[in-house]
Amino acid sequence: MLIRHLPYFVVAAEEQNLAKAADRLGMSASALTRRIQNLEYELGGVQLFDRRPSGISLTAAGRAFLEDIEAPLGALDRAARRAERLTKGDANALRLGYNPISLRQEFLREALASFCEAHPDIQLDLVPMVSQFQADALRSGALDAGILSVPVNEEGFGVEAIEDFPMLLTLNSSHPKAHKPDLSLADLDGEKLVGITRKWFPGVYDSIAAQFESAGIEQQIVCETHCDATMARLIGLGVGVGFATPTDSGTPTDGLEQRVMEDFSASLPLMLIWRERRDGRIGKLVRAIGDSLPH
Repeated sequence: MLIRHLPYFVVAAEEQNLAKAADRLGMSASALTRRIQNLEYELGGVQLFDRRPSGISLTAAGRAFLEDIEAPLGALDRAARRAERLTKGDANALRLGYNPISLRQEFLREALASFCEAHPDIQLDLVPMVSQFQADALRSGALDAGILSVPVNEEGFGVEAIEDFPMLLTLNSSHPKAHKPDLSLADLDGEKLVGITRKWFPGVYDSIAAQFESAGIEQQIVCETHCDATMARLIGLGVGVGFATPTDSGTPTDGLEQRVMEDFSASLPLMLIWRERRDGRIGKLVRAIGDSLPH
């Protein structure tokens, strides 16, 4: 996704008028329209706004997308300000990014609480951030460590595997196949799919694509997203079916059904990744999380 287009989308959503939004951004309405169209294209053709002569309004997908990006954008802003403070020598906190999916794990929550209790002299700054943004923040130095689902393969980073989350077929509860026993990939032939974005999760994307190809089924992807919450909303709206990780409680979200398929298996990895440098605080944090992992 072109991250630089997100602020234009947010301002347009706030103003609900392209001319007013363009004036606020100091650009022409046509230039703003192009940026929004580029963002819609990057999202796989999702329509974010209903356009009328009197103005614009968010579609259901647009409202869901706006809600889902508010936290990551805020986290990026905080990360940028921390990086600036670090450059000036004002930042002493140990900055740990985390994907919201990671705190579903009780042992991780307990490990972080125990670390803070055992090391009151270390200020641990927890930063909620989706995986791809974490990877970028680790590379730039805005984060010291992260709990994320996207690998950072460059030298200078340590990696500890935490867990693999299974990808489950997720359907609207009213879908004709939502309660069909023994679902297989053949049941998805001709179904519209809400896919995951390859740029953000290449390993999972390629695994899913390979299994469809092996089964001789063509994927009919109508839109893609990197966020489970957005995927759930789109599936709930009837856009299509998709593969998502289990919900927090282990039971489907209201209005949705999640199913294991007999001939399909894919998982989303969760990893602790940290910058390898001379900082004893990072080593203590890595050991605390590593010692908490189930064996």
